[in-house]
Amino acid sequence: MALEFVTGVFASVVVQEFIDTIKSFGCDQFRHVIADVEKKLQALEMSYVKAQSMLDKVDGWELISSKLHREWVGDVKRACYDIEDLIADVVGEMRKTQNDLSFLKNWIVSREIDEQQQNLDALLEKASNLVTLHSMEHPRNTVGSGPLTDFKPFKRESEKDEIIKMLLLSTTFRGSSSAASSSRSGRGTTGIIVLIEGMLGLGKTFLAYRIKNDIKIQRFFDQKFWVNLSGKFNLAEVLRSIMVQADMEEYQEKQQLEVELKSFRDWCKGKRIFIVIDDLCNFLNLQDWEVFESLLHSTLAFAILITTRNPKVTKSLTSISIVPVITHYLKGLSIEDCQSIILGDSESYITHTNNSKRRRHTQEQTALEIAERFCKGLPLVANVIKLNLYSEPEGRWSNILCRDLWEIPVFREQIFPAFRLNYSDISQPLKNCFCYLSLFPIDYNFKKEDLVQYWIAEGFIMQGHPGEPHHTAGSLEEMGNHLFDELLSRSIIVYENEAIVYKMHEYIHCYTQHVSSDLYMRIDERFIDAHSSLSNGMPSSTVISRTWFSKPRHVSLVSRNITTSVLKDLEKCKGLRTLVTLLERVEIKELAYGLFSKLQSLRVLNLSATYIKELPGSIGNLKHLQLLDVSRTYVEDLPISISKLTRLQVLRLTGCYILELPKDMHKLTNLVHLELDKRLFCMPPHIGKLTKLQTLPEFIVGTEDGCRITELNNLKQLQGSICLTKLENVGDKDEAKKAMLGNKRFIKKLELGWIKDSNDTRLQAKGVLKRLEPHRDLEELKVIGYGGAKFPNWLSSPECKLTSIHLRRCYGCRRLPILGQIPYLKALHIQEMCRVQYVDDEFSGGTTSNFPALELLILQDMENLKKWQGTMFMPRLRDLRILGCPVLRALPYLNRLAALINLEIKDCAALQSLPDGIMPLSLKQLIIEDSDLLKQRCLQEGGADWCKISLVPRVVIDFEPIETLTSYTIHEVDHRP
Repeated sequence: MALEFVTGVFASVVVQEFIDTIKSFGCDQFRHVIADVEKKLQALEMSYVKAQSMLDKVDGWELISSKLHREWVGDVKRACYDIEDLIADVVGEMRKTQNDLSFLKNWIVSREIDEQQQNLDALLEKASNLVTLHSMEHPRNTVGSGPLTDFKPFKRESEKDEIIKMLLLSTTFRGSSSAASSSRSGRGTTGIIVLIEGMLGLGKTFLAYRIKNDIKIQRFFDQKFWVNLSGKFNLAEVLRSIMVQADMEEYQEKQQLEVELKSFRDWCKGKRIFIVIDDLCNFLNLQDWEVFESLLHSTLAFAILITTRNPKVTKSLTSISIVPVITHYLKGLSIEDCQSIILGDSESYITHTNNSKRRRHTQEQTALEIAERFCKGLPLVANVIKLNLYSEPEGRWSNILCRDLWEIPVFREQIFPAFRLNYSDISQPLKNCFCYLSLFPIDYNFKKEDLVQYWIAEGFIMQGHPGEPHHTAGSLEEMGNHLFDELLSRSIIVYENEAIVYKMHEYIHCYTQHVSSDLYMRIDERFIDAHSSLSNGMPSSTVISRTWFSKPRHVSLVSRNITTSVLKDLEKCKGLRTLVTLLERVEIKELAYGLFSKLQSLRVLNLSATYIKELPGSIGNLKHLQLLDVSRTYVEDLPISISKLTRLQVLRLTGCYILELPKDMHKLTNLVHLELDKRLFCMPPHIGKLTKLQTLPEFIVGTEDGCRITELNNLKQLQGSICLTKLENVGDKDEAKKAMLGNKRFIKKLELGWIKDSNDTRLQAKGVLKRLEPHRDLEELKVIGYGGAKFPNWLSSPECKLTSIHLRRCYGCRRLPILGQIPYLKALHIQEMCRVQYVDDEFSGGTTSNFPALELLILQDMENLKKWQGTMFMPRLRDLRILGCPVLRALPYLNRLAALINLEIKDCAALQSLPDGIMPLSLKQLIIEDSDLLKQRCLQEGGADWCKISLVPRVVIDFEPIETLTSYTIHEVDHRP
């Protein structure tokens, strides 16, 4: 829940604010009210904390199997939400009324607290009638020999052999050639670490078990150990587990860790050791692993096989281990493989079924359909289905296809525990974040940043007390990122390397649906159909009831056809906190004024990708709103009332047609992220008052008070990327200095732009750019329309850490800035520098060690560039593009570009030839377009430069591939019989 406070904070903070406010006005007449409210708030707090404690102990399996538990949890959470709203309203009223305390008379605070108290107490009393709430504890760091049941058939034989080959490849050499010397010295040990990475249910543990018991592993290694970790790596516990299995005489149960380390190191000498660490989720600290690995260097050879769900484990080990680390990514099984598991091995299948061929075929077909519909590539699920199907008569096999697997208790209660998804084993904030995932449709592509912003807006991640605006957005987002990573480490969310997206497996999604209670609701096509039937007077649906709107507090719209009647019913969702659209192009074209007059508890409102053209003025009633998303809609203006959303933290306007923001935007003092496109004509005045702002894609410099560049002075939390445009409006260099760009160390990408070019702006541009010096950690810089004759020294400084520079339309410059000494510069794009006629060694810095990291260089639309000369020594340059340089006549030598792979020359009509000498041997592709003189010289027949390019594998001239000696040879080899 949003309020996770130590006893005393809940009431005391609010009451203290009451007292301080009233004392400041010298009003003794409300003293009895204060005493009464203080006493009742303290009692309410005790009940609230008790409810939170009981919610924390609710077990996931009870939520899965007991409707009573789910309903009770939903009711308690609703009651807690109502309490939070009440306290936030109390604080809000105090701050809003300021000198007028009449609300204490008009607003019966005491009576509302009584009602909340009675409701919560009744729910807590009801809990005694339920099954005892308990927390199931999973054993951690227990030692075993792997899974006890040897499921057949095993469908990962080839993967098993591949991993065994990896494990033995680097260890066999050590054992055969230099065993004696290694044993004596204890140095030169050969080791390897292999990780099996994949989500829950893929069979990582069973695969590791089969590998450990393979005859090749058994014969080669002297000692084999299995550590069932199921958590974070703890050096002491892992070491003791191994020592117990080894039956070491030196091991004593309570001896100091230092003694154990020495004993284990000595015991390892001269041995070949194989260790399986099953289900490693993370590290308490990486130093523990380094110590553990160092102990094994006294062995003759060692191999460690690790199963993990967490991609971060792989990254961590790769970065710190001094032996090879190889990762095997486990994927889901095919439908046919899952069918084979369901049917079992052929012998037992034939014996068990005793069927004719025809009936056997029917059973095989049924198993195939079951595998396709339910297994989703997970052998774990296939095994659970197999065990339960064989206890059923054959005729009932097909019945399962007519039901939802999760409606069958035996499957539900066996599969989820097998996933090791223990709801009671995670913290309360993580439970809230986990349940929130039930709002999203199956196969949804998650964005980490969006999810974290949702969680913060909902109050799942919070510091302070109810009603208190968040003051530490940065740290809150760090906490949110940590919770996201925790979900990732538990395979609740998985990262798909090939698609580069985060997803949730269908079974995990089903689990979230079962544990999230009726507090969360997805309005999908099935819901829309049922609602339509109810609206037409048909009998009550099993999907929804006529009073469906009384339960949910978080609603997502995952149907493209949201009817007017559904939106009308949504107005009845008292206490609704979340309303989000999660599909593209949802058919919502208009919002009723009454919608936001009634849903005043909303924290998150996402109307993105709908057809709405305006927001009703009633949106100003959403006093609790923290996130508003109208991106990719047809909204052209924001209502003036939006300035009343003083708790708003995130405002998303990208993909809209908004050209101007309301003038009172500066009242949104808690705004952290303002996401918009670069379409605004001007900035709203006094944006500098939004001191918590982190995201501001563009700042348009104005000449009026409140719109000058000095507004940036107090925006010290800006991060990510920002574009400062219309810099010609900066009064002078002192005004530019007051923007304090050098203090904004979280900005990584900076664009500086001048729109108008005149003699006056050119004269002051140099001073302005000099004073707009960013911090040294800036990564990307783009300068457009700069009119100064020279660039400031900070741009050429070897101390800056720029990785990308783009200079465009800098009309005043006759020479390029000295950029060759920037140590981390990887990409350089110079465009439309129309006064530059020559490029020489000055550009590189005049030394042989220039552009040490540069990989991409583009010269584009340089209409007056005549000659490029000097030394081209760029050791890492891979991609060189010379585009639109119509009077360029010569290029420098390229043969020292030892890493060059791609060379493009386009629209260079005056370029007479390629540089002398052959092209770099590394060059793989040469593209020439609209450069007639060069084209003639590069023709195979009679071309003077043909010998320079004849060894380049791929040459394309004016979109026509040219057969070279290398490409011809490759072609011949590829087609040789």
